[in-house]
Amino acid sequence: MTGAHDPDSYTWAIRAPTGFAGGIDLKLDEGAWNVSYFVHPAHRDRHIARRALLAVTDWALSERDLPEVPTRVHTGNIASQKVLEAAGFTRTGPVDTTEAGHQEFTYGRHH
Repeated sequence: MTGAHDPDSYTWAIRAPTGFAGGIDLKLDEGAWNVSYFVHPAHRDRHIARRALLAVTDWALSERDLPEVPTRVHTGNIASQKVLEAAGFTRTGPVDTTEAGHQEFTYGRHH
């Protein structure tokens, strides 16, 4: 999946015509890749997160040749779940994050 000289983290700024709108990253964490993102509240409801997720995951699946791009989302974060599903992610299951005091869903996007 990665070579000896490959980085284990990629980070991008999400820009809008008016400036900085958020960020997205793809990181290797405990042997697995994970994508995460945020959008500044002033830029929400404009499909910015969906477009950023599509761009980064398309790149990861084709250029990095990852079999899947996974992520986690708090079970109560309905807005983020909708964004993930709109970007082609499929819910793969719940995960108990007892140490964090809440439960999360796992999502993944494949080729």
